[in-house]
Amino acid sequence: MAAINLAIALGCLDVDLMLDQMTSAQFQEYLTFFAINPFGPVAKTTRFAAQCANTLNAPHWQTKKPRKYQEFLPHQPKKPEQSIAEQIAIMKQFS
Repeated sequence: MAAINLAIALGCLDVDLMLDQMTSAQFQEYLTFFAINPFGPVAKTTRFAAQCANTLNAPHWQTKKPRKYQEFLPHQPKKPEQSIAEQIAIMKQFS
């Protein structure tokens, strides 16, 4: 997934070609940079959530428990995990 994000940021259409042109050290450097300074839609959402939390906490930071930025991130419902029996039943439908 990191390679795809880098390709999008660089405007490359072929991820494999981009990776072929990079050394492993260059790609590792990118991964380190992205861990320190993320960009893209996920980073924008996280920054917006932090701004919301700061705006809400500013007027009453001494009187109330501060809200965390995670409270303002969009929630994605977790899908229930399938049991092995359910997976076998689904695979039997294909045969």
